[in-house]
Amino acid sequence: MVAQNLAACLSWQKKHPEAEELQRGILASWKRLKGAAHLKTLAVSDDLRISLNNQAKFGEVEQLQREVVAVAERVHGVEHRGTLTAQHHLAISLYEQAKFASAEQLLRKVLCGRKHIFSRHILLDPATCTLPCSGADVLSAHRVQPRLKVCFEDSR
Repeated sequence: MVAQNLAACLSWQKKHPEAEELQRGILASWKRLKGAAHLKTLAVSDDLRISLNNQAKFGEVEQLQREVVAVAERVHGVEHRGTLTAQHHLAISLYEQAKFASAEQLLRKVLCGRKHIFSRHILLDPATCTLPCSGADVLSAHRVQPRLKVCFEDSR
């Protein structure tokens, strides 16, 4: 924990190479102690992703995120929010490398997965366990933020 805080402190000071080195060591330790699928290991992987991204090491970010996505899919399944977040981060790294077609394809997959999760877990009518008739009904019934209204209108 102290090492992670130090790495974060270095990152905040824009000392990204030092933060990266420390985070790589922390990640190796977590993988050795708890395995690649442990939540803390995945969290440390995300910290390393941020350091690499801050240094524009997008190829390394892509490789790291592909590993994280593979673990998340295996452990949590393809529609888990953590898996979708990892895929989103991978898509961003693809975009940063001008791999636009791959980024678009993955972002569409993430969007579809998130809409599915959102409708399954949040938008069900508590009385009937069914979806309300329209996005407007959902917004009023669940007090969802108004900025989400556009998503519902576009999905009809």
